[in-house]
Parts: sequence; structure tokens; C-alpha cells
Amino acid sequence: MPRLLICSESQSLIESIEALCASIGWEGISGRYDVSNPEGIVKSGSDAALLDVDDSCAEVQASLRRLAESSPFFPVIVAKNGCDASAEQGASVLYHLSRDRLEDIEHILISLSCAGFSWEDPRALAKDGSTSMPRILVVDDDVRLNAAMVQALRATEKYHVRSVHSGFQAGAILGEFRPHVVVVDISLGDMDGREVCALIRRHVTLANTKVIGVSGYLPTDSVEDQGNEFDSFMEKPFLLKDLVDRVKTLVG
Repeated sequence: MPRLLICSESQSLIESIEALCASIGWEGISGRYDVSNPEGIVKSGSDAALLDVDDSCAEVQASLRRLAESSPFFPVIVAKNGCDASAEQGASVLYHLSRDRLEDIEHILISLSCAGFSWEDPRALAKDGSTSMPRILVVDDDVRLNAAMVQALRATEKYHVRSVHSGFQAGAILGEFRPHVVVVDISLGDMDGREVCALIRRHVTLANTKVIGVSGYLPTDSVEDQGNEFDSFMEKPFLLKDLVDRVKTLVG
């Protein structure tokens, strides 16, 4: 069960968020946010954090920037007054939540669940493959990065986005989901992402599928020299906005 760390001085807010978490399969746990050590929330063992802090304070803003730099794919939700639930796109995963609309956190957590904490049979994910929206498949075994990429794609464009965490899972849904674009990490736990690309190229119903390879270990020139069949390649770390732009270009 994914866990949300709730950092707030308000017991009523903590209890409200805990109840909302429980209703959608998350565990809400209370804690504190040390602006001098923002990395501490990542080490808490939680999968995301809600910060009930005054983000107009320069010290807090600096702390959030430090957190984004040190843990760019850790989802952080900032509770503030009078804002619409939204996500900032960049190198980090930062959400804003209005204190008077705490129920909006359900949408954020459900989105994270679909992106990075899904325990569904990957073959079941293919049932929506007939949607008219462009279909994007993200294949990466880094759970937080996977979640960040999926959320960025969902938040900025009208895409039908699915994610899996292994080459085996990708192979299980490719034929039915028929993605327009696949974003695949080269270094998967069970196989090389280039094998996933080769599988796509051999599949008769995926002739028009575009593939973006990503890697934190291989530079662009090295991948290009190997004569791979990726339509595009990105070195990690990259800005989520750049990934969205790359997908948008390939979708056409």
C-alpha cells in the first residue's frame, strides 16, 4: 500500500487527509517537514508527501528547490489557500492543493497510483486500447521517474497514458494497447529496452508506433553509433517538459 507523509500542524487537516487516503487505498502517516533538511521526507519511507507550509516564505521556497534538486521525481503536494489543484512541470513533481478543497487530493493520489504504484495485471490495462486519444506507453522500472513521466504527459496533453515496469509487462500489453508512442528505458530489470524496441518493430500491428529510448548510463552518441531503431533518444536526467515536447512531436 503506498504511503503519504502528511506534514502539518493542523490535526484536523491530518485527520481529513488520512480519511481521504484510506478511501482510495493509500496510508496517511503524520510527520514533520524540516526546511533545513528537506531530503528527510524522502528517507521517511513514504511514496509521496503533503506539506502544509507557507510556500510564500523565502526559506520554504529555497527548501522546496533543494528538495527538487536532490529528489526530482519524489511527488510533493503543497497545501495552500485559494488555488486550483494543479501540477507544475519541470524537473520535479510538485502539486498544489487548496486547503479548502482537500478532497482534490484524491485525484492526485489516484493519478500517482495509476502511474507508479499499480498492482494490476498488465494485460488488464490494455482494455482501453480503442480510445481515440493518442496512446502513450511508459516502460521504466524506476517507480518515481515512471510516475513523473506519466503525470507530466497526462497533465499537459490529452493522452491516454499507461505505464509498466518491465519488458515482460510491456510485451503483455503492446499488441492490444497499440500505443502511438512508447517511452522505454534501456536498462530494465528483466531485459534491454532495445529488445522491447525490436519487439515493436517486428509486430505487424505496431508498424506506426514511435519509440523514445531513455537512459542514464549511455550517452546519445553511443546509442546512435549502435544503429538502434529508436525514433528518438533522451539522456537522463531530462526535463519532463522536454519529454512532453518530444512525445508531442512524434504524435504529430
